Amino acid sequence: MNIPYMRDSVTTLFNRWLLQGRDKEMEKEHNYAVQIMLKEIKIRNKFDFLDIGCGNGWTVRQISKYSLCKSAWGIDVSNAMVKHAKALQNSKKQHFLHTDLLTWNTRKKFDVIFSMEALYYNIPVEPAIKKIYDLLKQGGIFLCGVDYYRENRASHSWPEQCNVKMDLRSKKEWVDMFKQTGFTNIKQRNIRYPTKVSSEKWKQKFGTLFTQGIKK
Repeated sequence: MNIPYMRDSVTTLFNRWLLQGRDKEMEKEHNYAVQIMLKEIKIRNKFDFLDIGCGNGWTVRQISKYSLCKSAWGIDVSNAMVKHAKALQNSKKQHFLHTDLLTWNTRKKFDVIFSMEALYYNIPVEPAIKKIYDLLKQGGIFLCGVDYYRENRASHSWPEQCNVKMDLRSKKEWVDMFKQTGFTNIKQRNIRYPTKVSSEKWKQKFGTLFTQGIKK
C-alpha cells in the first residue's frame, strides 16, 4: 500500500480543482444523490457527524443545521479545500481538518459517518472501511456513495484522465467489504438520476452506488 503517493496525488488534484472552481461543480453534480443518502439519517437523539472527503464543506454545513446535530466534522486531504471550507464556516458546530483518514489520530467517535466520492482514492479500500468502523459509535451508521465502480464502465477511464490511482470494485465487492469489516444491516442501491437532473447517460443508467451499514 503506497499511501504517501496516494495522498500527494489526490491533494494535488483537489487543490487544482478548487482553483478551477470545481468544488461548486461537484456540489451541484453530487447534490441529488447526497440528499437521498442523508435521508437515511433517522437518529432520534443528538448525534455527531463526520464527512470523509468534505471538499468545500457543503454537506457539513447542511448537517449542522439539523436540530439534533451536536457536531459536524469534515476531513479532507486537500489543504486548499479545507482552508476554503473554514472560510465558509458559519456555525460553531462545524469543524474542518486537513488530514488523511488512515493517519488521523483521534479519540472522537461518531454516530454518522458519510463519504461521497472519496473512499476509492485509498489503495486498497479495505483499511479505510476498517478505520471508519473504528470511528463509529456502537449502533452508528456509515453512508457511502461512489460513482467509480466496476459496473459503471463510463467511469473506468477516470484514473487516467485525472492521473490519480483509484481502487475499482464491483457492487458485490463493496457489500463484501462491509460484511468482512463487521457491518450489519447492509443495504445497497443505485441512485439513478432523472433526465431533468442530469443529461449524462451513465448517471441515468447506473448513477451513484450507495452502500450503507450499521456498526453492531
